[in-house]
Amino acid sequence: MKTIIFALIIILVLPLFLKSQIEVDTNVIFIDYDPDIVLLNNDDTLSIDANQDGIFDYLFYYELYSSVRYPYFRNLNPNCKYSLFLPDSEDTLNNPSIEWYSGEWFWYEDIMFGLKINSDNDNFYGWIHASSSPSTIVVDKFAFCKIPDYPFHLGQTTLTGLTSIADISGDIKVFTENAGNTLVIQSEKIMDFMRLISINGTEVFLHNNINSMSAKINVTGIVRGAYIL
Repeated sequence: MKTIIFALIIILVLPLFLKSQIEVDTNVIFIDYDPDIVLLNNDDTLSIDANQDGIFDYLFYYELYSSVRYPYFRNLNPNCKYSLFLPDSEDTLNNPSIEWYSGEWFWYEDIMFGLKINSDNDNFYGWIHASSSPSTIVVDKFAFCKIPDYPFHLGQTTLTGLTSIADISGDIKVFTENAGNTLVIQSEKIMDFMRLISINGTEVFLHNNINSMSAKINVTGIVRGAYIL
């Protein structure tokens, strides 16, 4: 059954204000190892629980072939995939053109591993920065976004303009894309319509017949200030 969701919230369509919300944002897991994790011995390993759900998702380790040691990386669960990028890449990880891998990968280089974990038919993205040589594996940091299908970038550690809210109808998430020019609303239930109202009661935007669990508003040109969604 289609449900009309009413959420009374205050949203500031103002990138500078939204940036201040990042300090309390809990939608990105960011771990910067200090000091870096260094694997030196043949049996040294590092397991990473990227989404912090208590289950390890990825593994760094060594394999020995003819007495020669090789550094490897692999996923630990079938719903966990990875891809490989140059360390200065800033690709958006939900790009459908990215090729995702499963199984083990041998590598000798400074690299960014893109991460994709599927849970309940939603995709979640993150990244790991690491380097390797015949003698060491060094893992520097990783980040993982807990918002499904969010266009998370390699190297990104915070979300620009994210506000999370909840009402009696279910969880709703509101965040911006496109340098703050697009307002994105995601709900656990199907939305019928969406209305943006200024604090003096003026209707700024009305989107009817959404019939979806997500919607977007182009807020380019809207005067910065406080609004009710």
